Amino acid sequence: MMFYHTKILTSFYDSIILVMTKFSRFTCVTERKDNMKKNFAKRIAAASLSLAMLAAPVLSVGVGAEEEAPLYTVSFYRDAEKTQAVELSEVAEGETVYYTVDMRDGCFYTFLSTNGSYTDNEKMIFNTADREVEVDAYLAGDITCDGELDTHDIVRGMKYISGTFEVGELSNDALIAFDSNFDGMINVKDLVRAMKLIAGVDVDLGIYAYCGAKMAFTDTVRYSAINADANTDAFYVDIITSLDEFNAYIKNAAVIYDYDGELIFANESDAERYKDRMVDVDALKARYNADYFNTNMLIVATLLSIDEATDPVINSVTKLGLGTPCINAEYRWENAGSDPVGAIGCYAHHFIETEKMTMNPSYNGDDMFYAAGLNIKGIQELLTAVGG
Repeated sequence: MMFYHTKILTSFYDSIILVMTKFSRFTCVTERKDNMKKNFAKRIAAASLSLAMLAAPVLSVGVGAEEEAPLYTVSFYRDAEKTQAVELSEVAEGETVYYTVDMRDGCFYTFLSTNGSYTDNEKMIFNTADREVEVDAYLAGDITCDGELDTHDIVRGMKYISGTFEVGELSNDALIAFDSNFDGMINVKDLVRAMKLIAGVDVDLGIYAYCGAKMAFTDTVRYSAINADANTDAFYVDIITSLDEFNAYIKNAAVIYDYDGELIFANESDAERYKDRMVDVDALKARYNADYFNTNMLIVATLLSIDEATDPVINSVTKLGLGTPCINAEYRWENAGSDPVGAIGCYAHHFIETEKMTMNPSYNGDDMFYAAGLNIKGIQELLTAVGG
């Protein structure tokens, strides 16, 4: 088996060391503030000039005064050509229903999930009368989350970029909405795009949205130190469907992760709590044996942990079309405080157990691997925190 790596950050080790050695989870945020403030005045002056040139009169109105209009509408159809509209409740159990997601102007969505037995980017199947469709939709640039795009969002965006807000002071959803170029970072590019949207300039909001059916799962988290001499990407997702694949994972993981390394703790008293929370290879081998893989598969999502309070949690696991699992994680930046808690700057390995599913393998030369989706809320604040 070969690792499937969802690579968001590279070479973040120096940034994490910066966080740890200065005894503050978000020391690097302070440095970001200092660096950005030096250039911020002239950037804002240029941006403000661009805004004035775009359409100053529009600013007093803003975008969203169609007011109570929903961000999106999901429509359902009996046929693939989408000519026979139908209510979702009218579709028979086990019958394929096709759908569209129509976004209000200036809006986008990143994720759609159902409680059905199958969901992809154009169709769904429900085997029960209980039917739920959830869409993560956003008004681009709406960092105030008030349903309108106006000068209040521009001002708040400027303040965030200049370092006015503490980590976690703005919600993950607010930052996703403002990150309208979808690069995971909040910067002047997003500010300019928000200005263009307010001015009525056409802005491309095309983004691939994950669409899938929710799966039952259990999640056990274990921690390990970051090995500075190994590859230190921020995220890995490993799909394991057999004992042979599991043994290959353990062999490769021993090279990438520092299972025997000592964690760094915010307080000495925290160390005791982690004795049973470290990766124990023998315990893993005992748990994930041939019997386990007869009916189940294992997904190991390895995510960068800044500290215990803000650790990412797994909100859901979904089965995308073509049998691809997607991990939906979220950092809890709202828990960020002035002092870190627990282990600082380490890996959090999420051992996610689900029922075995039919998957289509991918290949890199002769090496086979299983692709996976990784949808992370809070990536914007993470990139800020580690100096991305």
